[in-house]
Amino acid sequence: MYSNKGDNMINQKVKIYTIHSQKGGVGKTSIAIAIAGLSYILHKQKTLIVDCDLTGTSIIDLFCGVDKNNKVKKRVKYLNSLLLATPLVFNEYENNNKNDIEKEYFCKIGDYDDLYYIPSSPVFEDIQEIAGLISQEDKLHFFRSRMEDSLKLFINRGIKTIIIDCPPGLFGISSAMIKISDQDKYDKSSLFITSSDPTDYRALIPSYSEYCSINRHNRQINNPKFIFNKCVIGKHRDPVFLLQKIFENLKRKGTFLNDGRTIKIEVLNEIEESLEKHGPNVLPFIEGFDMFDIISSIQALEKNKGETSSGSMKKWCNGIKELLDL
Repeated sequence: MYSNKGDNMINQKVKIYTIHSQKGGVGKTSIAIAIAGLSYILHKQKTLIVDCDLTGTSIIDLFCGVDKNNKVKKRVKYLNSLLLATPLVFNEYENNNKNDIEKEYFCKIGDYDDLYYIPSSPVFEDIQEIAGLISQEDKLHFFRSRMEDSLKLFINRGIKTIIIDCPPGLFGISSAMIKISDQDKYDKSSLFITSSDPTDYRALIPSYSEYCSINRHNRQINNPKFIFNKCVIGKHRDPVFLLQKIFENLKRKGTFLNDGRTIKIEVLNEIEESLEKHGPNVLPFIEGFDMFDIISSIQALEKNKGETSSGSMKKWCNGIKELLDL
């Protein structure tokens, strides 16, 4: 585990974050990029974002047009093809005989030598090929095994922090990523992202409760943390007050609007314990930014020696830093 001050990461296990939500648009990918930037810029760790959102909303679109220095010099290879590759291909990557997975799959972010991402494909034919497979629960053991094999290859290339950005919904490929386990090698955390909008947390938390109930005999949620992102926090609406109101809503008869969704009390206790342990996991709403604004704000945070910085984006990045002890 990390030290309390978030330093001396060199001799630690490889850190893996799996990032989940029940709905899109809550800032999952922005948080993934912030974690990657904090790992690389503050701790000089070779870092990789894996875009597991195989629904067509590729991370490559977030960098396209804003990365003026990183000109495309090769044809992009998507995560889709890696997940569907034959065992022979994996054997070649493992032995590094013909193919170098880093050269073929890693896309550099800007001019940062050790900050990478692997995009999912935005191409309709690729989405169509894999969508039917990842939606079938009986196929998920294959994708979990394939991702575990991929993680070993990434680690062999010196990656120290891996962020897996999952698609919305705690089922399918997202569920498979939660169940990734090899604790002799990994220090793994599962992050569950929502906003303070009732339509978001009413979707996530009952689904999380149901997921825990279904998987109660084989529960592998490592180090769960809950993040309320995109919150409007003003003079009269501080984070603690905001969370109190959310929990009052959640605890109301254990259901929402008599529509059948239930929340187990132990799940609410687990979320409250997470909030008590890590502090108010509330991040402010930020308007009008691109992905490189996140990176530049983390650079400014580094110059401030980790102190709370002025500016809304820097405060947002500092909130993630403190929450995850980075």
